[in-house]
Amino acid sequence: MNKVILLLFYPFLLLYSNDWEKLIHYYDNQNQIISSEFFLSPYNNPSPKQELISTINLLNSKHLAKIACNFPARYNYLKKNNYDIPNFNLNKCEELNLFIKSFNKKHVSIVFSSEYTNNPSSAFGHTMLLFSNDLDSIEIGDTVHFAAKTSKTDGFIKYSYKGFKGKYNGYFIREPFFKKIYEYNTLEQRHMYVYTLDFSENEILKLLYHLFEIRKATFKYYFLNGNCSTQITDLLNIVTNKKRTQTTYFLPIDTVKTFSSNVSSISKFTPLSNKLDYLIHKMSDYEKKIFNNVIFTNNKISADTPNIIKEALSYYTTFNFRRFHRIFKNYENIMTQKYTPTKIIDKTPNPLDRTKASYYGLGYYKNKNSNYLLLNYRPLFLDLQDIQLNNMQESEIKTLSLNLLLSNNSIKLKNLDFANIKSLPIQTSFHKPISWSIYSGLTRENKENDLKLNNEFGIGRTIDLYKNLNFSFLLNIGLENINPYVKPSIRFSKYLSNNVKVGASSYFKQYDKNEYFENQIFTSIKSNNILYTVNYINDKSVDKNKYLFSIKYNF
Repeated sequence: MNKVILLLFYPFLLLYSNDWEKLIHYYDNQNQIISSEFFLSPYNNPSPKQELISTINLLNSKHLAKIACNFPARYNYLKKNNYDIPNFNLNKCEELNLFIKSFNKKHVSIVFSSEYTNNPSSAFGHTMLLFSNDLDSIEIGDTVHFAAKTSKTDGFIKYSYKGFKGKYNGYFIREPFFKKIYEYNTLEQRHMYVYTLDFSENEILKLLYHLFEIRKATFKYYFLNGNCSTQITDLLNIVTNKKRTQTTYFLPIDTVKTFSSNVSSISKFTPLSNKLDYLIHKMSDYEKKIFNNVIFTNNKISADTPNIIKEALSYYTTFNFRRFHRIFKNYENIMTQKYTPTKIIDKTPNPLDRTKASYYGLGYYKNKNSNYLLLNYRPLFLDLQDIQLNNMQESEIKTLSLNLLLSNNSIKLKNLDFANIKSLPIQTSFHKPISWSIYSGLTRENKENDLKLNNEFGIGRTIDLYKNLNFSFLLNIGLENINPYVKPSIRFSKYLSNNVKVGASSYFKQYDKNEYFENQIFTSIKSNNILYTVNYINDKSVDKNKYLFSIKYNF
C-alpha cells in the first residue's frame, strides 16, 4: 500500500537544482529554447519539473537508449543525483561518440573579438568558444559560437530593429578557428583575445555532451540580452557553479569577466594593420621612403633591403591579398624574401581595462546667464571622450543617452540622442578607410539654444598627424526640424597616458541663411570606474561661452 502511495505522489516529490534549469536553458521563469524537438515533455513550453518527469519516464521505458544517447548531459545529471533511472553505457552511442571524437578537446578557451562599428551585432565585440589541443596549431581548433540567422536584404536600420526586438532566430554554430580568424582578424582587422580556461577534461566532456544536445536547438536572438555572450556564458555555466544574473544587457566582454577567475592563460591575435603601423613608426625617414616607393611602383626588393622594410612589405602584401584579393606584380619577390621577425609591441589594452559601457554622471555647467547642475545618463555604448586606447580607430556609439540641466527654477533637457554613431578609423599609407557618422536626436546646438530635432549623416577622413595625435574631418548634411543644413567639422585627440585623453573639436553649421558654430576643448581622466571630464565650449548662441565639469560613474 505504501509503495502505491509513493508511486502516485512521486511526481510531486521530485526536486531539482539550478543545474537542471541550466541544462534545459530555463531562466527567469521562461524557456530560452523555442524549438519543440528539444523538449521531451508533451506540454507546450514545459516547466522544468514537467521536463524532468518526462525525461525520467522515458529513461525508464523502452526508449532508454534513444533518450540517453540524444541527451547525454541530462542522463549524467540524473544518474549523478541518484534519480531512479537504469544504468546505460554512453560509449554505445555511435553518433554521440563520433561527435565527441571530432573535437580537439584538450583545452577550452573564450575568444573575444574586439568591437566593430560597421556591424550593429558586433558593436560590442563577439564571443565564441575555442576547443584545441597541444599537438596541433590553435588555428585548426574548433569554435562554437551563437549567431542570428539574418536576411541579406535587411539593411542597417531593419537589421538593428529586428535584433533589438528579438525578431531573429539564433543557433549555435561550429566552425574551424582559422575561418573566424580570417573573418574577424583579417577582413575586419579586429583584435582577437584567447582566454584559456582551467576546465578539466571531464568538464570539457560535459560541455560537449550538452553541445550535442543543443546542436539543432533554436533560440530567440536579442542584441542586448540574448546574444552571443549570454548564450556562451549559459553554456559554460553548465559545468560551473555560476549563474548568470538577469540584467538589461549582457555584453560579450561580460563573458570574460564572469570567468576571469578560471582563466589560466591569455594570448592575442593582432591585426596586420596594427603590426604594419608599428613597423612604419619604427622606420627612419629613409626607410619609409624606400617602403613607399616599392608600394607605389611595384618595384622589386633584394636581399640587401633592410630587414624592417622586408617585413613591413610582407605584411602589406599579405594584407592586400587576404583582405582585398589584390596580387601585386612584385608579390612573389616580396613573399620569398627572408627576414628576422620584429617583436611587435601592440599597446592595445586588454578589453577588461576599457571604459565600461554605461554611466551616470553629475556635473557643474556654467554659461553666461546661469549656473546649472548637469545630470548625465548613458544606458550603453561609448563616447569619443571615453578612454578607448585603440591606436587604429576611435568610435562613438550612443542610443537614448540624455543630459538634463537643473537650476533653482527650471529643469531643461540639454539633449537626447536617439542614435549617435561615429566611426573614425585612421588612414595610413597602406589602408585608407573612410570615417562616417550618423546622428538623430533632440539638441540645443543652435543659435537660439532651443530644443530641436536633428538628423544628419557625414563622411570624411581620419589621419595620424604625429605620434598618435589624431585629426578627423567630417562633412555632414542634415535637417534641423525641416530645415536642411551643411555641417563641416574637425576634431583632434591625443592620449597623454593610458588614463588621460585631451582633445579639441570645431564645427560650422550653415542653414537657411543662418549659421551656428561650436568650438570645444576637453580633458578626460579615468580612475577605476570614474571618468572625470572638463570642457570649455565657445559657440554662436545666446550663451556664448560655457564651462562644464562632470564626474561619470561607469558600470
